[in-house]
Amino acid sequence: MRKEEDWNRQIRSVYLKKFTPRLQRDLSIIPTPKDLPDVIESSFITGKVHTGKTVLAAFMALQEMKNIWLNAEIKDGIYVSKECEFEFIPVMNLLDKIRDTFDRRGEGDVQLTRHALVERYSTIHLLILDDLGAYKVTDYVLETLQLIINNRYEYLKKTIITSNFSLKELARMSGDDRLCSRIGRMCRIIHKTKIY
Repeated sequence: MRKEEDWNRQIRSVYLKKFTPRLQRDLSIIPTPKDLPDVIESSFITGKVHTGKTVLAAFMALQEMKNIWLNAEIKDGIYVSKECEFEFIPVMNLLDKIRDTFDRRGEGDVQLTRHALVERYSTIHLLILDDLGAYKVTDYVLETLQLIINNRYEYLKKTIITSNFSLKELARMSGDDRLCSRIGRMCRIIHKTKIY
C-alpha cells in the first residue's frame, strides 16, 4: 500500500514541477492550509487581490494528485490509478494559446488545432483556471470559455477557478450570465478573505 510519507518524500516534487517557479517556491515554504479539503471538488475561489487564492488552488491540485496516487489499485502486482493529469493555467494564457493557433496555421488546420486545445482543456482530469475576469471581454473570449466550462460541466471534470470577482460581478462585466450560472452549478464557492 502506498504511504503519504512516500508521496511527500518522492512524488510531490514531480507534481511541483508543473507549476511556475514562483508557485513552486510558495508551495515549498507555505504550510498546507488547515482548511484544505481532504476530497477535492470543483471550486470557484473568489476574493480580493493578495488573499492567497492562487496558492490555495495549487494546494488543492496537489491534494487531488496525492489522493489519486495514494488510492491506486493493485492489479496483477502493478499499481493502476485513474488519470491523474492536471494543468494550472491563467485564463489569459489559455486564451492566448488558443488564439495563437489562428496565426500559426492555414485555414484548414486552424480548426483542428483549436479543436485539439479546446478538447484538451475540456477533458483533462483537473483544470485550474487562474484569474478569471482579468481580460477584455469579447465574443471570442465568452464563446471559448463557455465551450470549455460547459464541456467540463457535462462530463463531470474537476475544475478549480480563481477570480478577484464574484460570479455576479463577472456576469455584469460580460453582459452574459450563462458562463457564471454554469460555474455556480458545477463549483463549490470559496470566499477567500485572508492570506494563508
